[in-house]
Amino acid sequence: MGGKFDEIAYKAVVQQLETTNEIVKMLCNTLAKVISDIPLNAKWAQNGVTVAGGHGKGNATNQLYYPEGIFIDDDQTIVIADCWNHRIVQWRTDNTNEEVVAGGHGQGNRLDQLNCPTNVLIDEKTNTLIISDRGNRRVTTIIVGGNGYGEAANQFQNVRGLSFDRHGNLFVVDGGSGFWGGNHRVQRFSIE
Repeated sequence: MGGKFDEIAYKAVVQQLETTNEIVKMLCNTLAKVISDIPLNAKWAQNGVTVAGGHGKGNATNQLYYPEGIFIDDDQTIVIADCWNHRIVQWRTDNTNEEVVAGGHGQGNRLDQLNCPTNVLIDEKTNTLIISDRGNRRVTTIIVGGNGYGEAANQFQNVRGLSFDRHGNLFVVDGGSGFWGGNHRVQRFSIE
């Protein structure tokens, strides 16, 4: 064996996983990418540098409360499953405060809530968060980068229905009534 990740063993593992879930394969690919760049004789510094949290447990924008899983993207943004705050947060390298990217609306099982998330991945092909939501006993996905309430082509006011056609296009009904308002439109989103 050489000083790099054993590519033959890695390919064998991936081949065995061909019939399993895409999330597991994505984990293996990420692990192989990281491990293959670390020499066997690498030595780490004796003292670590705090890059997220470190201000006691809590729910302020500079705190975490029992953080569990992390994902680090190519820009070195750290995405953290902040378990007891029931949220997923991201910390950019140039910032001392977090940004909540999922959950953060208290503990619960609604679509905008999490219940003690324990891990998070980002599918960079689809820009989707994949979250292990332990307390709800589910794995949930969330599209990253929602653009909030509004009338622009990349915003919604009152999503009432969703459908896919046989080509994979997503159709979104952005209706309207009462408190929530609406754009009174149906939009098609094509796969890029």
